[in-house]
Amino acid sequence: MSDIRLDQTATLSVEAVDAFGNPVPAVFDSPPAWTNSNDAAATLAVSGDTATLTPVAGGVGQSTTVTVSASIGGVPFLATIDYTVTAAVVAGIRIVAVLNPP
Repeated sequence: MSDIRLDQTATLSVEAVDAFGNPVPAVFDSPPAWTNSNDAAATLAVSGDTATLTPVAGGVGQSTTVTVSASIGGVPFLATIDYTVTAAVVAGIRIVAVLNPP
């Protein structure tokens, strides 16, 4: 499981690999199909062979799984990656004033 902060996006792509995880040249039968398991945590925008995962402000602490499926030479393949949405990095401080009744 990887963390993705609110101020980040993840650009995802797909590639063919051998049994040892090494990239190998291959031609996909059609564009890969991307899905996201939790739109409340992050949104997924697909553009051809790539997808961009963008965290949602209300999604801090939630997890999502991105799945991609594709066929090469008529053989179907599936891959997933898991993310947990975390708060953005602290960028400063502020004063919070609470007015109390007299």
